[in-house]
Amino acid sequence: MEVVGDYKELVLLAALVVWALARRRTTGPWYPWLGVLLLASIVVELMGKWFAGYGLNNHLLYNVYFVLEFSVIMVLLYRTWPRSQVLHRMIAGAVALLFPVLVLDLWLHGSVHVLVTNALIIGGFLIGILAAKALFMLVQESDVALHRLPLFWVLLSFMVYYLTFIPIFGLYNYLSQHESTVAFELSNFNNVLFLIRYGLVLVGLVLLYRQSAMRHDGQ
Repeated sequence: MEVVGDYKELVLLAALVVWALARRRTTGPWYPWLGVLLLASIVVELMGKWFAGYGLNNHLLYNVYFVLEFSVIMVLLYRTWPRSQVLHRMIAGAVALLFPVLVLDLWLHGSVHVLVTNALIIGGFLIGILAAKALFMLVQESDVALHRLPLFWVLLSFMVYYLTFIPIFGLYNYLSQHESTVAFELSNFNNVLFLIRYGLVLVGLVLLYRQSAMRHDGQ
C-alpha cells in the first residue's frame, strides 16, 4: 500500500502533463474542466501531505476540494451535453440534494475542520450515477468503439472511483469510531482507487494526444 501511495502523485502528474501537451490541439467542451480537476487534485494532494507532515488537520482542505470537484464535474457534464434536458434535470437534482446535506453536516459537526462524511458519501454516489448516465449517452451517440474515445476513459474513471469509494469510505467512517487501527489500514485502499482513477484518465489523455497528433500531422 505504501508503494501505491508513492506512485499515485506521479500518475496524477503524468496525466496533467499529457493534458497540457494536448491542450492546444483539442476543442472538446469537457477538456478544460478536466484540466481544472487535475490541477486542483495535485495541489490538494501536495498540500494534504504537507499538512500531515506537520501534524495539522487537513479535513477542511478535503471538504473544500470535494465541493470544488463535485461542482466542476457537474459543469463538465453540462457543457458536454448542452441539449440533454434529462441530464440537466439530473444535475440540478444532484446539486439540490447535495448542498443541503453539506450544510446539515457542517451544522451537526459544529466545525468545518471535520470531514463532511454524509455529504461525501451522498455526493460520491451522485457523481457515480451521473457518470454512468453519461456513459450510457456516449454509447448511444458514438459510431466508433468506446475504447477509442478519450471521454469514455474519463467518465469511466469517475464512475469506478466514486461507486467503489462509497462502501469503503462508509466502512472507514464506522471503524474510525471503533477500531482506529483497522480504519487506518482500510484508508490505504483509497490510494489504490486513486491510482486506478487517474490511471484511467491517463489512458484517455494519451489516446487523445495520439489522435490529436495524427490529425495535426495529416493537415
